[in-house]
Amino acid sequence: MRGKKLFNPVGADDVNLSVQAFQADDEDESISDAVEDPQTVVDSYDIGVQSDSDIEDESNQFQQDDDAMGEIGASGWNVYDELHSGDLQLDGSSDLYDGDYRPTRSAEAYARSPLGLLFYFLPKQLWFRIADETETYHMECISTDAEKQRAKQLDAQVKHLNKTGLPLEVLEAKLKKTKPIQAHEILHVVGLLIARSLCSHMDGLEKHWQTDED
Repeated sequence: MRGKKLFNPVGADDVNLSVQAFQADDEDESISDAVEDPQTVVDSYDIGVQSDSDIEDESNQFQQDDDAMGEIGASGWNVYDELHSGDLQLDGSSDLYDGDYRPTRSAEAYARSPLGLLFYFLPKQLWFRIADETETYHMECISTDAEKQRAKQLDAQVKHLNKTGLPLEVLEAKLKKTKPIQAHEILHVVGLLIARSLCSHMDGLEKHWQTDED
């Protein structure tokens, strides 16, 4: 990030429209590299979930026989005229903007960097604000969270007389000592969520920090 100087001061005319449209002809060649066969990738993961083809449809609400399909073809579909779908006219549309439009100069500057675009549209100040608001919410909920912890301890004492509980004031003091959430920690979690959406795991997100096996 520092090498790309993504957060250096920008010029006063940064929001001006560029003279020429952005050209993507010389885009990074890495996007054209060969990729694995999707079937090969799928076969390498076995999540133990039964596929749709292995599940028998026991529903009797819809029978896919010739009579049912014929009825749908005759009366069950709304057919739109695609040839004239672009002829729609809206009243009052004459006052819409009809001037020049292109990406701003700053957006073009970050167009080749996915990480740069992320922080362009979701700037650092946003993540700092999210962290501050998260800490504010945590402080507002300390009393409620301490009361819930105290209630759980009292319930445990009823079942196991040898257990002891902490006073409410001690629980609140411990919660107040919790370190505030930092902006980079939020970004870390966002990155993990993105990675897990691309390569899903059955374990919870907390297992990322696990240091031993179950």
